[in-house]
Amino acid sequence: MKIVVVGPGAIGLLWYYKLSQNVTNKVSLLCSKHTGKTHQLHFLDNDNQQHHQKIDYAAEIDLQVADIIIFCLKAYQLTTAFAQYLNDTTTNAAIVLCHNGMLNSAELPDKHRVFAMLLTHGSKRKQQFSIEHTGLGQSDIGLVQGITSPEEISQLVTTFGIALSKVYWHEDISTKQWLKLAINCVINPLTAINDCDNGTLEQEKYYDIIERILAELVTIASLNKIELTLPTLKKNVLDVIAKTAKNSSSMRSDILACRVTEVEHINGFVHQQGLLHNVATPENTNLWQQIKNLELKNKTK
Repeated sequence: MKIVVVGPGAIGLLWYYKLSQNVTNKVSLLCSKHTGKTHQLHFLDNDNQQHHQKIDYAAEIDLQVADIIIFCLKAYQLTTAFAQYLNDTTTNAAIVLCHNGMLNSAELPDKHRVFAMLLTHGSKRKQQFSIEHTGLGQSDIGLVQGITSPEEISQLVTTFGIALSKVYWHEDISTKQWLKLAINCVINPLTAINDCDNGTLEQEKYYDIIERILAELVTIASLNKIELTLPTLKKNVLDVIAKTAKNSSSMRSDILACRVTEVEHINGFVHQQGLLHNVATPENTNLWQQIKNLELKNKTK
């Protein structure tokens, strides 16, 4: 398989390294700030073993002939990346999106088959082109736009499964996306605002706000024909909080590093859906506004 991975972040480098270990794949990495220098990827695996590998950077021809293009970018970077890179590709390439948050249909590249991939593997970037595979997980994948075939589904699941085990195909990936959105709507903003690890949210004082955030999401999901139940959703979120207790959320990390967050596509998405359906979402709206205020403060530092 000819594969281009877009984005040199923790998840992009994880996929790049793992996919390139299969000699039947030709994998290249696309970086917007690539200077032409040769770099080594330093990879610390789950068994604490160090690996080193020269990075093969993607050229224009790699995009043109790719079978799969994986976008491992922040949600707010995707629209620009689509415009920049997909004009050079054929409609035969499978576009796989691996990001937090939700995109509106208008934000998707309209001439391609688009797949969503939800990843629970842990990956941490220690410095540029140096990552640690911090935890094993699974990948859920499904079609969000276009038409696929049983043969392509089998090929995608096999290709990704050889690289990182436990890959599951979903005919209805939308429900999985909303379940992940619920987790992100709670953990990301609350840990960023309170500057705490995920496990802090296990404290009883957070239970009421967690329930209010999720109740709004259940209502908005229902208006989008996605049926979720509050008790199940709350249990799922609390389970993730417990399992990732020592982790620092991506949004908290972004705020601490004075970077733009993905809140527009997380709590901001719920807020916009509320406006669209004329339904109030005070908790998610408030969290969205608080994170935007933190971003603004970072800009003035």
